Amino acid sequence: MQDETLKLRFKGDRRYVHGSDVFNAIDRVILGHDSSAFVAQLAFRRFARHDCELRWKQPPPADSVFAQGRVNVAGNLQPFWVVETTAEVGARYEFDEDGLLSASVVNGDAIELPEPTRHSTIEEVIALTKRLNYALTPDVDGKWVFGELKLNRSFPDDYRVIRIVRVNEMGGRFSVNRISIDGDAIGDIRFIVGKP
Repeated sequence: MQDETLKLRFKGDRRYVHGSDVFNAIDRVILGHDSSAFVAQLAFRRFARHDCELRWKQPPPADSVFAQGRVNVAGNLQPFWVVETTAEVGARYEFDEDGLLSASVVNGDAIELPEPTRHSTIEEVIALTKRLNYALTPDVDGKWVFGELKLNRSFPDDYRVIRIVRVNEMGGRFSVNRISIDGDAIGDIRFIVGKP
């Protein structure tokens, strides 16, 4: 696989590149090479406000690494890095997060979305986890944001119910949340408190 510019857009009124868009862009790149490949891990180091490039070799320290992770290709984990460039983000698009969440239900330390929406699975997972974190820990010094994702398999193409359960929380600074789809454990998503 070759290095590739991700051609990202801003989501809604955000002034930073959203993690769901980074995930979806990487997913499109790797599926173009191998239809069974999937993003197994994605961790963000900071916020990015410019377009980014996906790289398959570790960049030099002077480069601005925004995120890194691993893709699962036929059972082998291949590392990647996402580097923020100086190129402006080309566009912005509307995102109805309230509409996405309208059918979701918080119950104790869990949230469920009983039916898929028109959004991507990662957008649903992130929006649900964000709502759950604000429901359980509303008073934080900053905002709950997507920090890291670890998947043991790819998101299914067809599904009925997404369930997110908080399994750990540390002093209003970060949380670990389990992702299940139709009863199958898919992986974990970590949220952190940041100031975008």
